Amino acid sequence: MERANQALRRSSVKLKCLNSGHSDLNMIISDVTKMRSAFKTFHLAQVTTWEDMAKWANKEKTLALQEIFHFLLELCYLWSEVQLEFIAGLKKFKHQFELILESELLLDKSKSHLTACEHKDNKVKKELKKATTKGNIDEAKQLTERQLETQALVSVAQSEVKSKTLENESIKLMLAKDGLLNLSSTYLELSKKASIIFQAHKDVSRSLPDIHDKNIEDIRYPGSEVARNIVLKTKESIQRYKKSVEVESAPPPPYSRSPVFHLPPNAPEYSPDGFHNDQTFSHEHLMQAREPVGFSPELRPTNYPPEYDLPPRESLSSLDGAVGGLSYNDNSPRRYQNI
Repeated sequence: MERANQALRRSSVKLKCLNSGHSDLNMIISDVTKMRSAFKTFHLAQVTTWEDMAKWANKEKTLALQEIFHFLLELCYLWSEVQLEFIAGLKKFKHQFELILESELLLDKSKSHLTACEHKDNKVKKELKKATTKGNIDEAKQLTERQLETQALVSVAQSEVKSKTLENESIKLMLAKDGLLNLSSTYLELSKKASIIFQAHKDVSRSLPDIHDKNIEDIRYPGSEVARNIVLKTKESIQRYKKSVEVESAPPPPYSRSPVFHLPPNAPEYSPDGFHNDQTFSHEHLMQAREPVGFSPELRPTNYPPEYDLPPRESLSSLDGAVGGLSYNDNSPRRYQNI
């Protein structure tokens, strides 16, 4: 029955595309839609199953069964959220191919317009040929003007088709690459989160008492504290993973341009041999060369070069051995001079 439904679905897609074309793209979109639908069904079946198991365990007399299935249900809900994120990723992947199909349809529209312009131009050419054969000068003159107009329309339509074709190829490459990369990231995220959740699922299940070769009266259940901690740590791990993914996908911060520095007019000139012509190149020249454009010496503070406060002593002492065994001994004054 399932194969029959699948064959019927694919046949209907092909029939729908007989006039519009692009049956392959429409088939991909239909297949991804079917995949999302199947995953939704599987997702709902899992949630329903675990809810029914939790209801069953809640009616049992054994406290261990009640508590362990309660925590397993929490993990199931966490896994449900992960699956919903994966389903949303499949929707984005499907949307990429919908955009490709839209671009193809726009190109088809431009090609149809070109065909119509060429058909009109050919029609005018035939009418002009008939008028010339009959010797109808006035009609031939009018048709010549019309032919110039139709040829201009054909030229514009050809340019548009060429531009749309290049644009369409670029769009297909860009969307296909983005879609495939996003799909890979979605599957990797699903697998990593599944590993975290189901490792916790296994650890929680181990919290059930071991009944082998023992009487049930002799079994001691340590309580739900271990299982509760496992679930809490799992939720924290999933949350940290989400934040790490968001940080990796965030755009880089904007960069600021460095200020432009120019030498002062009285700076000495350097000769090709590497020695400057004016041997009186003093420290004052150097400090002026470091000043940005528009800086006035009168605006320079009296304590120039500036003095910088050192950070508190305890922060410096905490750097002992931080970089390659570096140690710091603070025997100097509390301010740097002439930096």
